[in-house]
Formats: sequence, C-alpha cells, structure tokens
Amino acid sequence: MKDIKAKILSNSKAGHAYYKMVLDASCIAKSAKPGQFVQIKCSDSMEPLLRRPFSVYRVKRGLEILYEVVGKGTEMLSRRQKGEYLSVLGPLGNGFILPRTTNSEPRAIIIAGGIGAAPLVYLAEELTKNKIKTIVLIGAKTKELILCEKDFKNLTSEVYVSTDDGTYGCKGLVSSLFHKILKTTESKFETIVYVCGPASMLR
Repeated sequence: MKDIKAKILSNSKAGHAYYKMVLDASCIAKSAKPGQFVQIKCSDSMEPLLRRPFSVYRVKRGLEILYEVVGKGTEMLSRRQKGEYLSVLGPLGNGFILPRTTNSEPRAIIIAGGIGAAPLVYLAEELTKNKIKTIVLIGAKTKELILCEKDFKNLTSEVYVSTDDGTYGCKGLVSSLFHKILKTTESKFETIVYVCGPASMLR
C-alpha cells in the first residue's frame, strides 16, 4: 500500500453523471489487482475531510478510475484539472479470486449494475488473459446509464444488456437476464459469478 501525490493525466466525462480519471500512479497500478480500490482526497482543503473510495477501473495509460457524481466529494473531483495532483492511497482490499483452469472448462459470468461496472472491466481483462470463457451481463435503469459496454465487447463476444425501461437491450432486470442465461447455456461448465451493483440487484 502506498500513499502518494498522483498527477492527473486526464479527467473527462464518460456519459450522464459519470467521469473517467487517469492518474500517474504507477507504483500503485503495478501492484493493483481486479476488485481492489484506492482512497482519494478530492480537494486540497479540509472540506471534504474524508477520502473517497474508488474501484480500480483499469491500469492502462496509468491508474484509471470510473466514478459517478453523487455528492460534494465527487462533484469537487469532477472539477479537478489535468496536471493537478491528488493524494491517493492504495491499492486496498483483497480483490477478486480468479478461477483455476481445470479439465472442467471453467467459465465466468460477470454481472454489472450501473457504476458497478467500474471494477469489472479490469476483472474481465484478467479472465480473458487467462483464457477463461467469460460472459458479461450489464444492467441499468435506462440506456444512458449503461457503462463500459464497448470495453467488455473488446474482450468477449458474449455481452448482453438489459434496461429496466426497455430503452436498450432486453427489457427488465439484469437478474432476470442472468437466470435466462443459466437456463439456455450448457451446464457442463464449472461457473463462477462476479457481481457488482446496487444492493437490490445483489439480493
């Protein structure tokens, strides 16, 4: 775990109230695992006092995070500019456990709800790198809230989308799509499911 001053390489809007930030934080990125997170101080002042947690989205050009503006801290973060510095602590957390490749041909099903897609892109990259068959299900309330579809499609051909209001993909909850996928795919696979999203979706 490192506590560093990281330079902002970019901070841009990624749709609706979502933003993507890239940080020059190689000492954190090189040891980060899918599912881990960092704590970021959103301003240089005492307000807000506490750091905010953000999942590691990717470790490409730098340490990348994907976040939604939902309160004072993330609103202040959205106004930070390229070239500025942020106090970043991480990587934190245990991360996801990757399935072991066996004769039973393991597969992974990723279920992403809203901003819950953020830590799952890095996971999908590691799964496909390890030649694990990967299916991705993305759910959101409406089309404009769908995140990371292109990222996932660059990794696997099996990406399915559902929206509560039917404006994109299948109409209905992503949990219903999950049950449908289980019923219509072969049962010979040893399956591990990774989920990140609202508590109601997790239930």
